[in-house]
Amino acid sequence: MKRLICLLLAAIFAFGVVGGALAEGEDIQATPDVQATPEDVQATPEDVQATPEDVQATPEDVQATPEDVQATPEDVQATPEDAQATPEDVQATPESSLAIPGDYVTMAEGDWRVVMGADLTDAQRAQVYAIFGLSGEVPAGNVLTVTNSEERFYFEGKLPSSEIGTRSLSCIYIRAMEAGSGLDISTYNIDYCTEDMYRNVLLTVGITDAKIIVAAPVTVSGTAALTGVYKAYESLTGSILSEYAKLAGIDELLTTGQLADMIGSDEATEIINELKKILDVTKDMDDEAVKQKIREIAAEYNVELTETQVQQILTLARTLEGLDVEQIRQRVLGLVNAANGWEKFTQTVSNVVADIGNFFKEIAKFFSELFEKWFS
Repeated sequence: MKRLICLLLAAIFAFGVVGGALAEGEDIQATPDVQATPEDVQATPEDVQATPEDVQATPEDVQATPEDVQATPEDVQATPEDAQATPEDVQATPESSLAIPGDYVTMAEGDWRVVMGADLTDAQRAQVYAIFGLSGEVPAGNVLTVTNSEERFYFEGKLPSSEIGTRSLSCIYIRAMEAGSGLDISTYNIDYCTEDMYRNVLLTVGITDAKIIVAAPVTVSGTAALTGVYKAYESLTGSILSEYAKLAGIDELLTTGQLADMIGSDEATEIINELKKILDVTKDMDDEAVKQKIREIAAEYNVELTETQVQQILTLARTLEGLDVEQIRQRVLGLVNAANGWEKFTQTVSNVVADIGNFFKEIAKFFSELFEKWFS
């Protein structure tokens, strides 16, 4: 009996231990009741994958129509009027380089060119060649031609059409000289532009050290001849002058010429030259201050300018300020110094001649008085 009771108590004790252990297992492990089925934790393909219609746009959505991506011929092709610039469009800005490499021969001392008007007759060409001192067969490589259309390119809108004319008759001879020689300029049958006007304009543009003859078979103004000078110089130097520099030279020539009609060529040239000496100052002055300076310069030459003339010179000054003003100033000063040097030289020669004359007069007087004493 005791043995049965002990077995019963042992069984109860064992049951209690197992039950406690099972209770603790329930605290840390979820029962099958808290685990979701595969259907609960995994979405169906329909839930996580969008249909092709959801993720792919139709061709209409991602591709533009031909009208959207292709411009019409009118959009991508310019008209002839758009592709060709007018003279006003091709003016270089002041920032443009004064010259760019060209395809011409290199300039050398003694090298020369002639630029002949395209509308000369054979007789007129021979006449001009004679003026240039050329005889016999002139080498074709030294001869260039300038047309009326080329002249009009620079002068259209600046001169009346009647003055530009319809024929190109002005001719140019230019020979490169030793550095420091300056410009030796002469004209034949040119009744408007003076040698000094050409000289000053060419120095502004940067053309120096050359012998230049401007000629025509009949009397012409000579304004269009500057086009030929540009062309010849470019051929000699192998460099293309910038359009800005060329047009600045044209403006100076025309402004000086128009002033010369009113106040005289010498005065007009001097006033423009004086202004060119101070371009480094005027570029920092307002228009009214520059106008006042122009009036003061004119007054030094006893010239009274109209308001229109003052405005015209102001416009020229603003144009020239776009070039290398220090180089322009140095060239003008060099021209003035050369002129002063020549003036001093001629004055010295005149004084020497006068002194020699006085010397011989004194000798003559001495012998005259001596003879009078001997024979009186």
